[in-house]
Amino acid sequence: MNFGLNLKSPKVMEDITEPATEKLVVPERILELVDRFESDIDKYRSIPYNEEDIKNAFINPLFEALGWDVGNKTNKPPDLREVKFEDSVDVQGRIKNPDYSFRLDRARKFFAEAKKPAVDIEGGMNPAFQLRSYAWSANLPVSILTDFEEFAVYDCRSQPFKFDKPTNSRLFIVKRRRRTPQQSWRGIPGAAA
Repeated sequence: MNFGLNLKSPKVMEDITEPATEKLVVPERILELVDRFESDIDKYRSIPYNEEDIKNAFINPLFEALGWDVGNKTNKPPDLREVKFEDSVDVQGRIKNPDYSFRLDRARKFFAEAKKPAVDIEGGMNPAFQLRSYAWSANLPVSILTDFEEFAVYDCRSQPFKFDKPTNSRLFIVKRRRRTPQQSWRGIPGAAA
């Protein structure tokens, strides 16, 4: 399946920055997740609803809907799994642990960092800096920051600085809007308007 955003491609940066030849089709499973999120949005945005809750209820299923074997349903050994949780990366002499490391044939392709919905993905400097630091230190060209409500893709080829604006190196951000699903996906190359 090609949704216009092929994060499994060996040419992931080209795929993201080049116009897609196909229009994006939003997977039905993602629309179902958005409906469920919207049905109780105040609960999900509340302070007690934490990062693990959002990962289990929404972010893991989101990446599964995009074609990643998050739960290791294929029973691959640890070194061959597509998704590794809490991978280790050296960031300025300290070991840090991105929430997700997406891999193909043992090679990291990108990280994803999850935040609870109460965290501001679009305007928050700290989450963007954290993600970009992980990816830059691991020499990954692109990585994702998400709380499910917002899904931001960053170009991580340049060194991040603590006081960079969150828009710095952000390729695009997708915001949850179920009532007009194509608008939600508008920022993605190849998305239907």
